[in-house]
Amino acid sequence: MMIHEIYDMTHPFFNKILISLFILFFGFLVGNIAEKFIRFTLRELRVNIFLKKGFKFRINAEKWLSLTAYYIIFFVTIYYSLQILGMTNLFLFAWIIFIMFVFLLSLVLDVKDAIINLYYFPALRTKIVKGNIIEAECIKGEVMMTSIFGIYVKENEDIHYIPNNFLIKGYSIR
Repeated sequence: MMIHEIYDMTHPFFNKILISLFILFFGFLVGNIAEKFIRFTLRELRVNIFLKKGFKFRINAEKWLSLTAYYIIFFVTIYYSLQILGMTNLFLFAWIIFIMFVFLLSLVLDVKDAIINLYYFPALRTKIVKGNIIEAECIKGEVMMTSIFGIYVKENEDIHYIPNNFLIKGYSIR
């Protein structure tokens, strides 16, 4: 009798899990088919060549548009799967908290870097001027411009940005 009670108690939940897994499988299948179809269609229409020649865009539109469609289908599938399990609100709340945490962490790190670069700017302002040849880390070239947060160095034909806090670790001027 005890096994029968456990079965009666868990049976509806297992049905929800199976339906949710079926929706996930079906959504991933539809997403893959849609991605391949959109990529094939855009390749046949030669959208990348048209954008490159006509508008001077250097993006892979075939890839980006097909992946956008895939991920939209992917997220809608996950949403409906979670809705069947009754976990949509919990998942969305956790996702919003995660996004806010990542945003705040990146904001704190950016502010920290800005403060450090502002702190070292007065010491470097008098030593490094436009036209100097500077060697820092693995970059050696002519100083093109100095700013509050770093300097721009021209090495061969490339222009590199070096933040002030990297220059304090070691550099040489010629």
